[in-house]
Amino acid sequence: MQASITLALTNVPAWQMIPPDVLAYVKRYNAAGEFQGKYEIRDPANRIIEWTVDVAVGQFGLIELIIQDPCIAADLDASGTVDLADLAMLAKAWHNRGPEGDIDGDENIGFADLIILADNWLCECN
Repeated sequence: MQASITLALTNVPAWQMIPPDVLAYVKRYNAAGEFQGKYEIRDPANRIIEWTVDVAVGQFGLIELIIQDPCIAADLDASGTVDLADLAMLAKAWHNRGPEGDIDGDENIGFADLIILADNWLCECN
């Protein structure tokens, strides 16, 4: 048996007040903790997110809301500065899947992550 789950992002004026350079998205995981999708909350198509789950007792999955300064996201080693160490971590994770080295939240390490890192190069993020 399956059921539909709906996540509705309400209070649109509040979402629109998030600065345009800030990363703002929802990540969805299944009950096993596996990444299922990323939804940019500034995209009106993502104000209502629906998916199907198997009906079972207990946890169906996890929703994570991320609103993060891109400098902090690009500081992969949490040193306080986006620098060569962060670039090395990104390079090591290049074209892999998962959270390690992921800056933009889609769990695909690639050009979108590199662009955020480059845009914040030598940024000090405390």
